[in-house]
Amino acid sequence: MDGIVSPAHQPRISVVTPSYNQARFLEACLRSVLGQKYQNLEYIVIDGGSTDGSVEIIKNFERDLAYWVSEPDAGHYDGLNKGFRRATGDILAWLNSDDMYTPWAFAVVADIFERLPEVQWLSTLYPLFWNEADAATHCTQLPGFDRRAVLGRGMGVQQESTFWRRSLWERAGGALDASFKLAGDLDLWARFWEHAELYGVAVPLGGIRRHGGQRHVRHFDDYMAEAAVIAGRYGLRCSRRAPAPMLSKLRSVMAAAVPRRLRPAICRVGFYRSGRVVQQRTRDGVWNVRRVFFP
Repeated sequence: MDGIVSPAHQPRISVVTPSYNQARFLEACLRSVLGQKYQNLEYIVIDGGSTDGSVEIIKNFERDLAYWVSEPDAGHYDGLNKGFRRATGDILAWLNSDDMYTPWAFAVVADIFERLPEVQWLSTLYPLFWNEADAATHCTQLPGFDRRAVLGRGMGVQQESTFWRRSLWERAGGALDASFKLAGDLDLWARFWEHAELYGVAVPLGGIRRHGGQRHVRHFDDYMAEAAVIAGRYGLRCSRRAPAPMLSKLRSVMAAAVPRRLRPAICRVGFYRSGRVVQQRTRDGVWNVRRVFFP
C-alpha cells in the first residue's frame, strides 16, 4: 500500500455539528474538525439560536465552513437533520459541539472506506474521553461490535467516532428520528444494522467530553427509557444492569477454553458474540478484515 489515500482520491467527508449555548467548548470542537487538514471536507454547523457568544466563535471560522446558521429549531435531532439535508459527502458523521476528533481521524476513515468497499459503517474499538481542558483522560478497549449486545445495553457504540456511507444512510431512511430526544443515535444504529454490519477499527477516532453537563448524563433515566423502546422494536430487552463481575469472569474463562473452530457455531446459540474488525498489517500497511469472537 502506498500509505494514506492521496488527496486526489479522497472521498468527500461531510460532518455536521449541532450546537446550542456551548461556547465554552465550541472552538475546540471546530478546531478538531478543521485541524484535520482534510482537503475534501464539507463542514456544516447548525446552531440552535445560542445567546452565549457561540455565534461570534462560528463567525471566526466561517470561511472554512460549507454552511452555518443560527436559528431556533425543534431540538438536537431536528438540527442534525437540517444539517444532513445539506450534506453532499460520500461519508457522513456528526460531532457534538462539546466533543472532539483525534487529529488523524479523517485520514484513517477515508483510507478504510476507499480501500474496503464492503465497509458500510465504521467505529472505533478504542473510544476516548476528554476532560474540560481538552486532555484525553481515559481510553477503553472494545473487542468488537455485536448488534444484540449494543441494543440490549442501550450503549456501546461511540457516536463521536462513528462514520458511514451515504448509501447506507439513504437505505436506512436518510434522517434521524426527531421524536427521540436523547437516543436518536441508538435508533440510527439499529436501522443501520438492518442493512450492514458495523466494523470496528483498532484506532482512536474521537472522544466524548466529560463535564457533567451532557444531556445523556443529566437525563440518563430518560435515555434508557428511549433505548428500551428502540430495543423492543427489534424483539430485544434493554437492561442497564451490568453482569455480576464473577459471572462475567467465569463466562470469559469458559469462552476462552472453546476451540476457535467451534466458536462460529457457538455464536448461533448466544454463548459467543462476533464482529468484524479492521486492522492494518505492520509489515506492509494494508488494511485487512477479520472476524472476532468474544464472550
